Amino acid sequence: MTICIYDCDYDEGRDNTAIEIKNILKGFKMEIFRAKDNVFPKSIKPFKGFIITGSSKSLSDRLDWMDTLRGLLRTDKPVLGICFGHQMLAGLFGGTVEKMPGVNFGYESVTLTEQARNSPLFRGIPASFLAFSSHRHVVTKLPSEFTLLAISSGNIQAFQRENYFGVQFHPDISWQMAKRLGEKRNLDPRYPGDELVRMSRKINKKILVNFAGIVEVMQ
Repeated sequence: MTICIYDCDYDEGRDNTAIEIKNILKGFKMEIFRAKDNVFPKSIKPFKGFIITGSSKSLSDRLDWMDTLRGLLRTDKPVLGICFGHQMLAGLFGGTVEKMPGVNFGYESVTLTEQARNSPLFRGIPASFLAFSSHRHVVTKLPSEFTLLAISSGNIQAFQRENYFGVQFHPDISWQMAKRLGEKRNLDPRYPGDELVRMSRKINKKILVNFAGIVEVMQ
């Protein structure tokens, strides 16, 4: 079983989320493709699941690689979109993505909906947990066939449509990464304290492991 990671993240090295996802899911076979550089697999057939990372670019930038990526996302295999990927999946099926008045950056509380209890993505995840967010755009309207799985301050934080899953928050960003990103962007990551950071990290890693488990079951 191999999972394809579409790397849309312009941060490099230890702050690249595609690399971090691969590290978190080190027990699974993963292959990274630099989508942001228009590098894609010759065929998606060998892959059993797909992850789309976040990006400092937005759908409104309308870059060529985004069109190529959209063309590869029609599949019956599990797909997880994170932040930018979450927005791309919603837009692919007719949802609405809009720019926020400012930027949402830092730790915040995410609350699961009743429907999330039936989603394998959130199996074993508490009803409310801390997650790190970094985005200027949000999904403001889901297509009718999408199930809302999580919210935060009234905003859409997660959804599911059959084999498609999206999370606006970043289960792939550690406190160390958040701190460095805040320093680079002159933004406050809203540090919640050591214990809450450790708990958040454990929960968010499990969400990614849950997705890998979905891929295993569906292969």
